[in-house]
Amino acid sequence: MDTAAYLHGGLPATVKIGAIPTIAPYFLAQLHALFAEKFPDIETAFEEEVTERLTKAVAQGDLDAGILATPLEDSLLDEIHLFEEPFLLAVPTSHPLSGAKEAGPKDLAKERLLLLKDTHCLREQVHGFCTAHRVKSSRQSVASSIATLLSLVRSGGGITLVPEMATGGVTNLDGVECVPISPRPTRQIRVIFRKTSRIGRRLAEAVRECVGSNGVDG
Repeated sequence: MDTAAYLHGGLPATVKIGAIPTIAPYFLAQLHALFAEKFPDIETAFEEEVTERLTKAVAQGDLDAGILATPLEDSLLDEIHLFEEPFLLAVPTSHPLSGAKEAGPKDLAKERLLLLKDTHCLREQVHGFCTAHRVKSSRQSVASSIATLLSLVRSGGGITLVPEMATGGVTNLDGVECVPISPRPTRQIRVIFRKTSRIGRRLAEAVRECVGSNGVDG
C-alpha cells in the first residue's frame, strides 16, 4: 500500500487499523467518528484481533497500524504512545465495596477474582498488579470478553478489574459498581506500525492527533 496515491494529510484513500478485543468495542467507534471528521476523504477499515495476531498482521503489512496495550517485542515495529488508562474494580451492587470511594489491594484478598482467558493481555496485567501488591485471592480464568466478566460479576460470581473505557465513564452499570483502586493500576495504550512503512507511521501520528484533539488521553 506504500505505493498508493496520497490524499491530503499524507494518507491513501483507504487505511486499515486493528485493535485488541479489550480496546476495540469501546474505542474504535469513537476513533472512526474522529477520523471521519478530520480526514473525510479517507476510508478507514477496522479489525479486532488478539495481541499476537495483531502484531503479526501489522508486521506483515496486512494492517497499517494496530492499537494495543503491551510493549513491543518485534524489532520490525515501532510505536507511539496514546494515553494511560486506569483499571477499576467491578463488584456487584450488593457487595460491601459497592459505593466505596476507593478500594485497595487488601480488599481483593480472599475474593474470587474473575479473569479473561490467557489469550488476552489484560489477564496478565491484572496478574501483574496482584503479584506486585501481594494480593492473595482465588483467581479463575473464565471468560473471553469483558462483557462476560461483567455479567458474571452482576450475578454474584466474583469480582474483576476492568479498563475504564469499558465502563463508558459510568460507575454504576446496572447491577455492577465500578470502584477506583489505590494504588492505581493502569495500562499504556499505544498505536504500532512497521518501521519501514511511511503510511503506517503517518497513520499512527494521525491516530494520535485524533485522540489528543478530542481529549481522550490521560
